[in-house]
Amino acid sequence: MNMASADVLYGISALCIVLGFIALLKQRLYIDERTREPTAVELPLFGKLKTNYPALVFVFIGAGLAVYAIHESPQKEPWTLTGSLTNPPGKHVKWTDGTITLIPQTVSSTIYENGQFEIHVPIEKGKSIANLYSILDYTVPEGNVQIDLLKEYQASRQHRDSQIENISANNLTFKPIAIKSRDLPP
Repeated sequence: MNMASADVLYGISALCIVLGFIALLKQRLYIDERTREPTAVELPLFGKLKTNYPALVFVFIGAGLAVYAIHESPQKEPWTLTGSLTNPPGKHVKWTDGTITLIPQTVSSTIYENGQFEIHVPIEKGKSIANLYSILDYTVPEGNVQIDLLKEYQASRQHRDSQIENISANNLTFKPIAIKSRDLPP
């Protein structure tokens, strides 16, 4: 089951539970034709309830769908990208003034005073970061760098020249990355 399917199931289960509770709050009781008494149901943890069956059906279907969605939804693993950036020739960069992110989406990232960085992102178990994010981008007023993650990941896996120093289970470590100077006109 993919994330979109799990989200749809979560939505349906939440709707069922809410509708069931609304119906329970309205407390429409059904009378048993034989005994002329309200129908009752024995529920574990709740005891004997005089009930309206449709409301309970909605609540239990919603709860069942929620449990199924939780059980079947893809598990995510934390991935970490680490590395460091180097100054462009003749410039000194205040690294913390820049932004570092993965494209197409922003993730949790930290850049330190010395140019080292860490990016943390949860990724569906069994997937590679290079298949989900296309670009590693760092931008600062003095310059920028963009790294094609899939290209670098494949090059590293094939033992060709790459910006990646090490790949482990859920971690990419980059070699020092030189940013390109942004020459501003005088």
